[in-house]
Amino acid sequence: MTDNSDLDLIAGEYALGTLTGKARERFEAQLLHDGAAQAALAVWEERLAAAVPETEGPGPSAATWQAIEARIAEAGHPGAVTVRDDEGAWRKMARGVELKLLHFDEESGVQSALIRVAPGAVYPGHGHDGPEECLMISGDLAFGSLRLAAGDYHLAPKGMYHEEARSEQGCLLFIRSHVA
Repeated sequence: MTDNSDLDLIAGEYALGTLTGKARERFEAQLLHDGAAQAALAVWEERLAAAVPETEGPGPSAATWQAIEARIAEAGHPGAVTVRDDEGAWRKMARGVELKLLHFDEESGVQSALIRVAPGAVYPGHGHDGPEECLMISGDLAFGSLRLAAGDYHLAPKGMYHEEARSEQGCLLFIRSHVA
């Protein structure tokens, strides 16, 4: 059972159009038989109607609505991050080795990045302050006797030391790691 303050909040979100997914479906089902839910929604609809002045004349054209919907869809979900192939800067890590930061979560200290290694390039051995996940997108990479190829996944746990990394063909890999 939902208490009155929760019901008021849910009814307000429904009236504003911000209640989505399963929560919206549950509230719509509740509206069919629950007088308190119906009353809470009626209060919110009255509040919102009073806040929006009556307008006369036609609304936006279909083309305008399509443009609005396209811009909203292009913006994506709030908090979502999209980095296009031609966006972002490649930063040199070592000769022939570059990193492109995709996302950094300040709260957790975790970053997601692409690393591009030129054919024949070498990256010095290094330790890990936290777990590091690696997904090989293309090419080859070797840490001593460990050899990775396109499609391979590798998890280096916290405290692991990687030997010097070498790539014969060059490679592109996705890394998710903890940054100290």
